[in-house]
Amino acid sequence: MRQVFLGAIALMTAALAILALGSQVGVGIIFGLLLYFMGFNLLEATIPSWISKRAPVANKATAMGLNSSSQFFGAFVGGAMGGLLLSQPNLLAWGILAIIMGAALLIIIPISQPPYLSSTTVTIPKDINIQDWSRQMLAVDGVDELVVMAKEQVAYLKLDKTQLTDDSRQQLSSLVQSPLDI
Repeated sequence: MRQVFLGAIALMTAALAILALGSQVGVGIIFGLLLYFMGFNLLEATIPSWISKRAPVANKATAMGLNSSSQFFGAFVGGAMGGLLLSQPNLLAWGILAIIMGAALLIIIPISQPPYLSSTTVTIPKDINIQDWSRQMLAVDGVDELVVMAKEQVAYLKLDKTQLTDDSRQQLSSLVQSPLDI
């Protein structure tokens, strides 16, 4: 996923450079816009996926909402700034955008690959001490995160399936008092 993310930003940077240098030629603008929107569409699909993998279970909805709000705000600001930039000579306008995108690429390069975690929901067994149960759940190999909703008798888990063994799957099934399909 990291490679796709970085590749999309690099593609958009190259597309903006092509637009800066070749937007006066029909082929240049078509090729530049084609590359730009290929990168843009990759980012539009990758960013929400990345956020959902990185966000803590308890804050996932907030993180996804902030992403959506940022997209709409970006569309507004981008449209206004784009109008201002396009009143400038093409080389300057597209060149500024290429420099900004290149700077973003340099800032983003150090970001690490998000872990591949699976989410699942389990029903909390009745008549148990939830604090003890939670500690036991978190002690199982492969359980990365646990959010307990005591009133609803539900727990949300993030699991690292590469660390789950047959023993840890049996432990989880025993703790939730029903077989788990993980």
